[in-house]
Amino acid sequence: MTGYKTITGMSLRQLSEALAAGEVTSRQATQAAYLTVTGPEALAAAEASDARRAAGKALGPLDGVPCGIKDNICTKGVRTTCASKMLEHWIPPYDATVMTALQKQGAVMLGKLNKDVVLGILGVGIPASIQNLLNVLGSTILNNFTAVYGAVAVASMGVAQKINMLPMQIALGFSQGIMPLVSYNYASGNHKRMKNSILFSMGIILPTMLAVTVLYWIGAPTWIRLFMDNPQIVSYGSAFLRGMCLAMVFM
Repeated sequence: MTGYKTITGMSLRQLSEALAAGEVTSRQATQAAYLTVTGPEALAAAEASDARRAAGKALGPLDGVPCGIKDNICTKGVRTTCASKMLEHWIPPYDATVMTALQKQGAVMLGKLNKDVVLGILGVGIPASIQNLLNVLGSTILNNFTAVYGAVAVASMGVAQKINMLPMQIALGFSQGIMPLVSYNYASGNHKRMKNSILFSMGIILPTMLAVTVLYWIGAPTWIRLFMDNPQIVSYGSAFLRGMCLAMVFM
């Protein structure tokens, strides 16, 4: 039987298909949807909205529109857990900015929607932490190996790494910029658009990185000389930079 955590991770299309296949019931999906239901408060807010509209004093286009609030958004006086045991009994003493904006528009909160936010945060945060750790570890190992050849080699490695950081940061920024679009389309089940987004980004970044690789390979001594005009540093640094630039197209 499909568990509630699995249900809350489904897109609308996936849930519809699961219902049609008999993998999940509507009752299970309904029970999984909300962690906290604000029935009496919602009805009171709805009646107040009806009164405002009857008097021609609607607060805005959302006045009276029922909505569920994700359980990682703080709601004053209403339990907010982020779908975790750690915050199971936490009741915020304040409203999040988005909640205040909805209230000013007269929206009616039905309850707090189920979503395993903590696992989502860990799913993104842990790989990012490992990546940063490996970057630091890699730099440390390189410096230790280079130190055997003296201070000039260490300085050359530092210069080459700084020059190599420029295209690397551009590539990282581009990939991080496309991530929300990829995530949105993946979650909504629009895999064709997700694939097109990835291919579009690759079509831009790969030729760019290839061009930078050629420029760095050909002009390595010139790039190093911009920072330190020392023959030994230029010699070492050029070799280091050429080695590093070979990995650019794989970033």
